Amino acid sequence: MPTLLVKNKQEILDILKWVIQCMGITPDGSLENLKQEILNLKTMAIGDQLTPAHFLNLGAMTLKLIDKFRAEHNIELFDPHAFADFLWNKHQKYGAEPLIEVGTIGIIMRLISKVNRIINMQILDNTTYSTDDEDTLMDILGYCALGYQLIRTTNDKTN
Repeated sequence: MPTLLVKNKQEILDILKWVIQCMGITPDGSLENLKQEILNLKTMAIGDQLTPAHFLNLGAMTLKLIDKFRAEHNIELFDPHAFADFLWNKHQKYGAEPLIEVGTIGIIMRLISKVNRIINMQILDNTTYSTDDEDTLMDILGYCALGYQLIRTTNDKTN
């Protein structure tokens, strides 16, 4: 069995509870704001100042974007249990070895790639937010949860 950062779906739900609590103190944002916050994480990681709370706040900003899209399109709001299933299944398949080997900088690079994908596709397609974008935001939220756990469980100093 691969090395895992989260041991079960309940642990993911517990992280989501913290993310949801952070939504009350995290400002609403756009994709551009999300990208800037990710770049801020990179700066914090390089300066060895990154904490688990940084990933919770980024997750809260991401979840606000997901909920905004769902509300605008009359789609059922975010379901933490469905997300926990989604992340748990992916995490079991991929394991945490690559994340542990590279550290938070690797997670931040994936986050930058994901948010750039959404921004670039909207520019290329001349469209607004789509369900493909929501899937990518779910990936971002998953990386936020894993980044949170990585710092908490490994005292990550690989930056």
